[in-house]
Amino acid sequence: MLIVSGQGIVRIGPGKERTVQAGVLPENGAYPGTLVALTFRRDHVHDFHLLLDAAKRKSGLLHRPENRGRFRA
Repeated sequence: MLIVSGQGIVRIGPGKERTVQAGVLPENGAYPGTLVALTFRRDHVHDFHLLLDAAKRKSGLLHRPENRGRFRA
């Protein structure tokens, strides 16, 4: 997962290790909003809504059970 907001950038790697890299955009760059990018294996795309929900849970974006919005194609 990649998150860019303002001058900050965070990369969170897959797997149980969940490597986290945080820093600032090069050359005083800035993003005028918030960008979130996720990647999934092609053979798991049919379960996209489940993968997105799991990613939100693992990243800590879902704090309360009532925040369980889901994307469905």
